[in-house]
Amino acid sequence: MKITTLTRAAFICGLGISLSATVSFAASVTFDFQEKPSGWKRKLSYTHDDIGLTVKALQTNQKNIVSKAKVRTDVSSGLGVKAGKGDNNLKIDSKGREETVVFKFDTNVTIESITFSSFRKRDDFSLSGGALAALTDNVVQTYTFTEDYSSNRFDVSALDAWNKKRGKFKASSFKITSITVSTPDPVVKPVPPLTVVPLPAAGFLLLGALGALGLTRRRKRA
Repeated sequence: MKITTLTRAAFICGLGISLSATVSFAASVTFDFQEKPSGWKRKLSYTHDDIGLTVKALQTNQKNIVSKAKVRTDVSSGLGVKAGKGDNNLKIDSKGREETVVFKFDTNVTIESITFSSFRKRDDFSLSGGALAALTDNVVQTYTFTEDYSSNRFDVSALDAWNKKRGKFKASSFKITSITVSTPDPVVKPVPPLTVVPLPAAGFLLLGALGALGLTRRRKRA
């Protein structure tokens, strides 16, 4: 074996190699609004897997004037809205005024699904002012978004739905039991580097001996 090969091997064994790597993953996070009840509040705050969420509510009257409303959660049906003293529905509804729940995250996320409850078939909602979507099941439905919606804010509004039999619009109403999101880009977490092993005294002696051996061979060849 060549001297240079032995020297390199001794050097690597003595010092070790400092390596680092990264692990990438993307996980879905579900915020459950049936987990525990709350009183009527202007704002509800949640944290799940290092993602922060603030929930508020707005109401828009027939004159298109927007004002604040209150939100509340309960274990039986989830998140609801109270627009004022005369609002006894306690759902997110469009009766007389359009109620909206505002989900504000502390980072950009991709919305995957929303689970609705306490609605009637064909009640309508919109996401952040976009096209309306109809709830086609009865009582409970998880609506999965097939398009990529990424933002730090999502507004879910109740919209009047067209009643084909009666030939007119009807008010929609529902509650929200959960919302599921994911980070749009993989989360990268560093892996701690390998501990550097100091060169022991025997290692220095080995290097010295190998160096002397190499010098002796050079002299004999000369």
